[in-house]
Amino acid sequence: MNLQFAFQILNRLVSKGVKTFCIAPSGRNAPFVEVLSHSDMEVFYFFDERAMAFFAHGRSKRDGLPVAVITTSGTAVCELLPAVVESYYSSSSLVLITADRPSDYEGTAAPQCIEQTGMFSKYISKEWDLEAGYKEELNLSYWDTSSSIHINARFDEPLIDETAVYYQFLKSFQKNQYKAELDTDRKIQFVDKNIFPQSTRFIRDFFNTSTHPVIVLSELPLSLKNSVESFLLNLNRPVYAEPLSQLRESSKLKKLMLTEGMFHTALENNLIDGVIRIGAIPVFRFWRDLNNLRYPVLSFSLSSFSGLKKRRSAFPLELLFSHPEFFKPAKENLKIKALEKKPKGESAWIRWLSEKIPKKSHIFLGNSLPIREWSAWAVREDKKFIYSANRGANGIDGLISSFLGSCLPDQPNYLILGDLSALYDLSSPWVLDQLKQYSVYIIVINNFGGNIFRNKFQNPHFLNHHHLNFSHFAKMWSLNYKCLKRFTDSFLSVPSPALIEIQIPQKS
Repeated sequence: MNLQFAFQILNRLVSKGVKTFCIAPSGRNAPFVEVLSHSDMEVFYFFDERAMAFFAHGRSKRDGLPVAVITTSGTAVCELLPAVVESYYSSSSLVLITADRPSDYEGTAAPQCIEQTGMFSKYISKEWDLEAGYKEELNLSYWDTSSSIHINARFDEPLIDETAVYYQFLKSFQKNQYKAELDTDRKIQFVDKNIFPQSTRFIRDFFNTSTHPVIVLSELPLSLKNSVESFLLNLNRPVYAEPLSQLRESSKLKKLMLTEGMFHTALENNLIDGVIRIGAIPVFRFWRDLNNLRYPVLSFSLSSFSGLKKRRSAFPLELLFSHPEFFKPAKENLKIKALEKKPKGESAWIRWLSEKIPKKSHIFLGNSLPIREWSAWAVREDKKFIYSANRGANGIDGLISSFLGSCLPDQPNYLILGDLSALYDLSSPWVLDQLKQYSVYIIVINNFGGNIFRNKFQNPHFLNHHHLNFSHFAKMWSLNYKCLKRFTDSFLSVPSPALIEIQIPQKS
């Protein structure tokens, strides 16, 4: 009964397009382990549920498909919450399958028995509490796969209770029957026409108020790169593009691009009177400052989050392409001259990395300083980089795991993150033995503490100062290791998988 129950759940998920499963094998989820180990599904195995969930989040963002994570019962379920929150705010899709004891154990404090339903609150769109041997149905007909869901599956003992008759059915779902099309334009599903009158009115009011708006281009899926690029060329207005927009180094948009210095020069000289945001919530500090500024703002995104207090929700991104006549192109683009300052200290290392990392690499930028410094200081040569990051909840946890989940099989993958972020995710390399075909480089910028707070707070406790290095971490996981204290090209010859540590003394 348990194996049949587990198979039915997995079978329905596969029929909805779930092709990748991540599982932390244990006692209560044994039926899922048994069924999946005899299937042809893509399955990754973990011991750390938090790392597993962040890995699944990274893979879901990479492929644009839901990814399932399967835990045992008890506190293992709690470990999923940080990644579920990140997924909610960054529009990936997780299927949370939590094994549980039968319902008559609930509230008894029996071993590994907690109240698992309701744990993910608003961060999921639907939840089922199912029990083997009962007639509850897993009805997925109303799930469009764009949001995370929770399936709590209750099993009684004996956990492995049947023959392998059900294993053969998963064989019919071949893991290679799909391939994520990362380099093709996404098919735009035009929004409901009912939104047009409201949006038209708001957009017209915006352009009546703002005659010299600037475009802030933030996180976008790679599949929309060409569509957004064409739209911006037609709009002919100044653009500040963040790396996650995939268009920061676009050669076609070069004449429209503002550097961070040019952007602030335009602000200081009152050359900008409005902001059009295209993409997710921006990293750019100016976006936070907008809470206290009176600029009119017009936002378009794949999600409705405004990212600003007392501002209207973002419009669907599809409006840009379905009704371009709403937008007023500029006859002449804003022209600003600004001298670029020379980067120093950690910023200089970021600039140097952007010069040395090979073309067509996938780069995952860590919170908090690396992503900001890359946006400000990285070269603007069009090196065909593909960018990723965790900018939903903007946390520093789970970054290595998310990076590994988002790695691409056919090109080099580089993660750039800070030392405290790396310390947060020390179990993440467990999955590397299952990613041997990938080229993986983890670059840790070790400034021996949380230096993002150095100029913000006087209390030294904010810095979490330490004297650690990452050589033993690399050795533990059999990562090739290189420590850099000065600029040298030698790190380029370090074979994958590798950990490159850049040590920056506190005085810099």
